[in-house]
Amino acid sequence: MLGAYLIIKVRDYTSATLLIKKTIATPQKVEKQYQNKISDIEKQIDNTQIQQQKLEVEPSTYRNRQKLQRGQKQMAKLKQKKKEVESALSDYQTIVEKMGNEDNPNIKQDLRSYLHNKNRL
Repeated sequence: MLGAYLIIKVRDYTSATLLIKKTIATPQKVEKQYQNKISDIEKQIDNTQIQQQKLEVEPSTYRNRQKLQRGQKQMAKLKQKKKEVESALSDYQTIVEKMGNEDNPNIKQDLRSYLHNKNRL
């Protein structure tokens, strides 16, 4: 039983290590993907703001108030998602910098943070 548990843990660790090695090997590509994600979210935020402004000009009806509330919730979610993507990008950049610096072996916490943010996205 313990052997199976250890095999699973080693497999998880090696798959996470391989994922990190793949992403560290091409930092410009990964950073560009994050930047594209951020710009897409910003476009969605802009579109939502435009819709909100259009609804604010229209007469105040029950349906319009509901649409405004949904728009506000959507804006909050988009802003939160943008913060998460920016956080993942900054974690990634920190890891890339530390991987280039061979005399810094203590990057476990940064790797955990990066993988946690990446899995949440």
